[in-house]
Amino acid sequence: MKYNLLGQKGPEGQTNPAAPEGGPYIYDEAPGLKDGVPSPDAENKGLSAKGKPVDEKQHQEKIESVVVQESQDTTQVTQDNKQYSSSYTVEQIMDYQTILNSMGFDPGPIDGILGEKTRKAIRLALASDTPKVTYALNANGYALRSAFSDMRATKGNVYGSDLSPTSTPTPTTTPTTTTPTTTSTTPSTTSTLSPTSSPGQASEQSSQLVDSGQKDFLNIPENAFLWDVDGTLYLAYEVPGSGGEVYDGEPMYMAYTVVENDLVKAGLISPEAPVPTVNRTMPKELFDSTTIVFGNTDQLTSEIDNPFASFKETVSEQAQVAPWIKDPEMLSLIAEAALEGRVVSDAEWQSTTWYQTNNESQREWLRTFYADPTTAAQLKTDAELAVANSLRAAGVSNAPQSVSNWMASKFVSGEWSDAYTSEQITLFADPYAPGIKDSAFQTYLDTVSLTGLDRTTEKEREVGELYTTWLGPTLGALTDDEKADIAGKLRSDPDYQDKLIESLKQSRLAAFSNYTNPELTYEDIARPWRNLTTSVWGQTADETQGWWQEMVKTNDFAKAQTTLREKGLEQDVTQVTQDATQALQQAFGQGTVSQTGVNV
Repeated sequence: MKYNLLGQKGPEGQTNPAAPEGGPYIYDEAPGLKDGVPSPDAENKGLSAKGKPVDEKQHQEKIESVVVQESQDTTQVTQDNKQYSSSYTVEQIMDYQTILNSMGFDPGPIDGILGEKTRKAIRLALASDTPKVTYALNANGYALRSAFSDMRATKGNVYGSDLSPTSTPTPTTTPTTTTPTTTSTTPSTTSTLSPTSSPGQASEQSSQLVDSGQKDFLNIPENAFLWDVDGTLYLAYEVPGSGGEVYDGEPMYMAYTVVENDLVKAGLISPEAPVPTVNRTMPKELFDSTTIVFGNTDQLTSEIDNPFASFKETVSEQAQVAPWIKDPEMLSLIAEAALEGRVVSDAEWQSTTWYQTNNESQREWLRTFYADPTTAAQLKTDAELAVANSLRAAGVSNAPQSVSNWMASKFVSGEWSDAYTSEQITLFADPYAPGIKDSAFQTYLDTVSLTGLDRTTEKEREVGELYTTWLGPTLGALTDDEKADIAGKLRSDPDYQDKLIESLKQSRLAAFSNYTNPELTYEDIARPWRNLTTSVWGQTADETQGWWQEMVKTNDFAKAQTTLREKGLEQDVTQVTQDATQALQQAFGQGTVSQTGVNV
């Protein structure tokens, strides 16, 4: 039989369903005891006053040591439990891991296993804007980017396809990042495009590969891709920022039908010019699943040399204050307008799902953002000042500007209402205040350094915790005015905390004179006695009671046991009364004990 954190006994490894907070029975002794006597070095440190393990890390390690041993004894990993790639062999995965390593992204061991560390390296590579990395990803018809995108979507540990019990040996090929040299000189309609083909390009199973968009068309923006879709010619533009950089998922394309299906009649090339190379040949079904048609080539203009020159950077910068930009449908409208040198009309905005499913405050901000940029900029500035002032009023005197601006963007864009913004400011100023912190805000805060952040209410709470830790719940109790006064000294004098702790040590030595080590806090002193109480009573006691404080000050184990039994009987503590009843029954043989006396 083993003990849990409450001092209850039971079968090793099991948990008392009536008291799950006590955890499993895994300790050799009751809480706070080592070799049968109270000790700060006890392995079983019991529960804190808040009902949590006193040493959560040590307790978890203890649980894991038991679980690991059981796992080693009872669990076997079989090949049938593994998941296998349907596309890549062990050698190919190792090749990709090697490429990631050469790019400067650590994929973990080069072991041919596609795990979380390799996926993390892939995510970093896909998000990188380093020229070397971008070139490697986009070369060879974007083959490497496409492979990485496939791998990023996996879960768990994925093993090479050649390890699968149902696999048949297949030759492996090493991924390459070089640019292909073969090109097509005439449109072809005999090949098909794989669904995993690369952005703007044909797959190796379809038409010949071309390295980049066309630069020699007349009267239109550069870098258009010439596509042949079941015999119909289109000019297509890739919207930058796929793979999570600006929008999620695979690349988005904008296509324009070639007027009269003739490059010369459409004014795109001169009659004497050679026929441009077709970049992709594909069936209509695939085209419809990857591309949005915005009209014909007459709508394009050469007045815009490169409509997407700074598109990714601009959109990424605006996304914080213009959240609709992350919506693919809205983004396609913005990209279309950029390509055609115009603004999105109100009717176009109103036709989108985003517009129809968001509130009027968000829609009004969208209209203002594009129709009246000056007013939008002023509203944004006003919101940033208002949030910064509200944070200071709530007690945060030095909030990072990036944090207050992030909150202001949520408010001015209509995502957060007045009341919700006020609640989030309160929760940021006082993490212990009641309420639920916005999940997106918390995710953002995880990326921001808040070192040195001064929260007024947090300082006051810190003062209260210092006094309670060193002097306990009775002697360490402070009024709100006392907390505010000491908190003010902590904020104004960087050295005051050391002076305060030294003063608290002296007060603790005077109050608990039988404990001569000045480094022992009230928590250190009380913990063994708190655990002894739990062992004798089966529950905790009110530590503010005078008798309990005196028991701790006395530092006498035998007297403490007697005191706990006496007080347990006085307060009708179930475990104590049951123990006393059993003792009497044993003392009087077969007799019974009632509340009025002994019956024989």
